[in-house]
Amino acid sequence: LACELLLRQRQAQSLPTVIKDVALAMLAWVIPAAAYLLLRKMALGEMAHPQNTYSMATVIASVPALLGFYARHLVWPHPLAILYDLRPATGIAQLLFALVILLAVGSAVATLARWNRVAGVAACWLLLTLLPVLDVRLLRTDAWVQDRYLYLPSFGFALLVGVGVSRVIAGAANTWKPAVLALLAVAMGAAVARATAPWENDLLLFDNAVAVAPHNAFAESNLATQLMLRDDNLRARALLLDSLARDPHAWMTAFNLGYLEYRLGDLPAAEKYLQQAIEID
Repeated sequence: LACELLLRQRQAQSLPTVIKDVALAMLAWVIPAAAYLLLRKMALGEMAHPQNTYSMATVIASVPALLGFYARHLVWPHPLAILYDLRPATGIAQLLFALVILLAVGSAVATLARWNRVAGVAACWLLLTLLPVLDVRLLRTDAWVQDRYLYLPSFGFALLVGVGVSRVIAGAANTWKPAVLALLAVAMGAAVARATAPWENDLLLFDNAVAVAPHNAFAESNLATQLMLRDDNLRARALLLDSLARDPHAWMTAFNLGYLEYRLGDLPAAEKYLQQAIEID
């Protein structure tokens, strides 16, 4: 739709003609999309299953923090981890701030589209493909933000960067451009190699996650599981006890702690924590 509105050349066409042309062009996309949404609704009973009970006000109030995280990881994705610390925003002031931010973002996109139509399409791509994961009701509280949610939006960001760079170096000599590109490629390749190192095994993966997100109960619980598999039970217990004290509503933490106590032979403690996990769940 953004491409049809911004990129297609129209010479002195009336507004009804433009609307008709755009509507006809969109039929090829709208019909299969509508069919998919109908089948999904029939199969699931709803479009998506909520993972928590947060209100729409909390969803809107949390948008600036989410947009800030994704903007930072698009521009400078460091440090990287499989999980991050991010908590919902619930205050009235945060809600009002979020509404101001949304108005500012909308104005920026409109201004960008007037300055450069390709940049406008890129901004639409970036924001619209990110929109679904801004509804935090559909996501685990301890996994609200994920780098993989940027796979599609990153194309729009790359297109924006390309438009900007092409404007900056439009009149520059061509002799140094390959050298700059080669330097960037080498630097980014080295950064990628370093960032993928924790994926060698699950212990390194969740150890890195806890280092980056020290208050994420899901990361701590998974790290404790890896420690238990290697019989490092004392470290696993200390990690789980600290995590459960900080977040007593983390059922997986309580469950893993109960299982660990069972393995260590402390049956009353095992029963206590497993019962807590059941009550939370």
